[in-house]
Amino acid sequence: MHARAPLLVRLAVIAGVVAALGAPASRARAADDATAQARSHYEMGLKLFDAREHEQALIEFEAANQLKTRPAALFMMAQCEYLLGRLKEARAHYERYAGENPDGEFVELAKDRIQSIDKRPSTFVINTVPDDVTVRIRREAAAGAATVDLTGQAPNNFEIPRGRYRIDVTKANYQGQTRVVDVDIAETKPLFFKLDPIPARLEIDTQPPGATLYVNGNRARNPYRQDVAPGHVEIFAEALDHESKTVDFNLSPGERKSLLGPNALRLPYAQRSGRPELIAASAIIGGFVGVGAVAAAIGKDLEGPNVASVLLLGSGGLAGIVAGALVATPLVPQYIPDNRALYVLGDMWIGGVEGSFAGIYLQQVITHRDAVVNPCSQPCRPSLGVELRASFIGSLPGFALGLTAGALTADRAPTYGRAAIIQSAAVGGILAGGLGQMALRLGTDPQYSVRGVLVAAPDPMNPVRSPPGDVNGVPCVYSTNPMPDTTH
Repeated sequence: MHARAPLLVRLAVIAGVVAALGAPASRARAADDATAQARSHYEMGLKLFDAREHEQALIEFEAANQLKTRPAALFMMAQCEYLLGRLKEARAHYERYAGENPDGEFVELAKDRIQSIDKRPSTFVINTVPDDVTVRIRREAAAGAATVDLTGQAPNNFEIPRGRYRIDVTKANYQGQTRVVDVDIAETKPLFFKLDPIPARLEIDTQPPGATLYVNGNRARNPYRQDVAPGHVEIFAEALDHESKTVDFNLSPGERKSLLGPNALRLPYAQRSGRPELIAASAIIGGFVGVGAVAAAIGKDLEGPNVASVLLLGSGGLAGIVAGALVATPLVPQYIPDNRALYVLGDMWIGGVEGSFAGIYLQQVITHRDAVVNPCSQPCRPSLGVELRASFIGSLPGFALGLTAGALTADRAPTYGRAAIIQSAAVGGILAGGLGQMALRLGTDPQYSVRGVLVAAPDPMNPVRSPPGDVNGVPCVYSTNPMPDTTH
C-alpha cells in the first residue's frame, strides 16, 4: 500500500501538465470561432447597409460587436443609428469610436457627425385640451446656457436646444398648468396638457317656491346656489298643480347665471276643476243655514235653561251640511276652472259676512228704542236667538248677492285661483271689520249702543226706558211687548 502512493502522485502530476498544455489550444479555437462569427455578422451587416436595410444592418453590427469588439463595427452601428434618426445613440457611438481610435480611418467623419448632431434642435410636441392655449417656454438658468424664451399657441411643435425648461400653459377662463421638463440632444418629447375650466356659477329660484328641481338630471336643492362645470346645463322643475318646465343653456367658464327675482324659473299653473271646492262650500253654507234656521225657529227661547241649544244647533248644522252637499252635487258642473270656482266662493263669503253683519246691525237699529223688561243689568242686550235670527236673515241675501256677483265677474278671475280666494277673504275681512266697527256704536249718540246700554229717559212723565238696574244679577232683555214703565 505504501509503495503504490508515489505512483498515484506521479500520475496526477502528469494529468495536470497535459491539461495545462491543452487549455491554450482550446481558448485559441474558441477565439477563432468568435472572430469568424463576428466577421460573418459584420459582412452581413455591410450587405444590408448597402441595400439600405438600416434596421436589420444595425442588428447584425450589434451582434458582431458583442462577439468581437472592433472599431469598424462600432462605427457602422453609429452610421445606422444616424440614418434611422436615433441621434442620441449615434452621437454616443461616434464619440466612443473617436475616443478609442484617435487615428482611425473614419475619425474625422465621426467628429463631423458629432458636431452636426449637436446643432440639431430638440422638439417639444405639445398637445392641449382645449385648443388655442398660450404656451410660454423658458430655459431654467444654468451656467453657460443660452437664454431661451419662446411663446406660441398650442397644439404645436416647438424646437429648442437641449436643456431644462419651464413650460407654462394658459387660457382665459381656464386654470393654467406649469411643468419643468428636461430634453436631450435632438430629442422629440411629446407633452399633453388638459386645462380644467374655471367653474361657472348657477343660482335658481322657482315660482312657486319649493318646486322639485333637477339640474343635469340630478335632484337639486331648491333654492339652488352652486358652482357648476361649464358647458351645457339642463334644468327641469315640476310642482303640484303646475306644468313642468325644462330650460337649457350653455355656461362659459367663469360665467354667472342667476334665475332670481323677476327672472326666476316660473312654472305655468295647471288649471284643474274647482268642483270639489264648490261642493264643500255649498255644504258649509248649508250648515250655516241649518244653524240659522234652528235659531230662528226657536227664537227668544234659545237661551232658556230648558232648551238644549247646543244640541239643537249642532243637529241643524249637520242636517244643513248634508242638504247643501246633496243639492250642490248635481248642480255644480263636472269641470269649472279652479280660479273661477275659488273666485265665486270668495264673493259668496264676502256677501254672506256682509249680509250677516247687516242683519244684526239693522235689527239693533230698529229695536234700540224699544222698552225693556225690568229688572235690567248694564249692559242690556238682546237675546242670542234674536241676534242669530237677524244674522241668518241678513246672510241669505248676502250669499245670493255674492254668488251672483262672482258668477258675473268670474271671467275676470286671476289665473291662480288660490290668490283670488285670499284676496277675497282680505276684502271680506275689511268690510266685516267696518260693519263690526259700526255695530260697536250706534250713530254718534253716546246714550245708546248696539248692546242696549240703558240710560234714564229724559222725560219722567213719558219714559221710554227704565234706568239701569240689577236685581239678583239677572240681566234684562228687550220686551217683545214694550210697555211704559212707571215703577221708577
